[in-house]
Amino acid sequence: MVALRKKKMMVMSMTMMRRTTTSFALFLFHNLKGERLWVAMAAILTVIQVGSELLLAFPFKFILDKILSHKNPNIPFSDPILSSLESFGSPTNLNAGEAHTQLSVIIFSIILLILLGLINALTTYTQNSIASIVGKNLTARLRKRLFDQLQRLTLEWHNRQKKETLYSVSSVM
Repeated sequence: MVALRKKKMMVMSMTMMRRTTTSFALFLFHNLKGERLWVAMAAILTVIQVGSELLLAFPFKFILDKILSHKNPNIPFSDPILSSLESFGSPTNLNAGEAHTQLSVIIFSIILLILLGLINALTTYTQNSIASIVGKNLTARLRKRLFDQLQRLTLEWHNRQKKETLYSVSSVM
């Protein structure tokens, strides 16, 4: 008996969560007209930001691989950059099969860290700007809808309401 009641309650809560999620998604879909491109751009920037965060570990891996295992970084198109940085290091300490010096790999890794940090900073700034713009526009649109709805209500409805209720609604606006 208790197990059946728990199962029914769990099904009811899952149904309510589904409705709430669906209604929230519909609410956003209807109220973000004209802002959907901004939201999509913010989602794309989120993917780019997560990618740059994940790639932050690789420059440290390149340094450790070069110092401990004497392996060169295996990144497409990195050889011309590493070759241009060879002038900073001494090729006399290179083992057989090594193409790049330790200093050139360290400088390359520092440059890569700076670039990934800049990408991360720019995407964060742009996401915050987009969130601010969309939030302000959505707030203004909802306030206008609330004000229009209050204007459409009859005077009789307003007379029946407590003054505190209307004040709290107007203070939100």
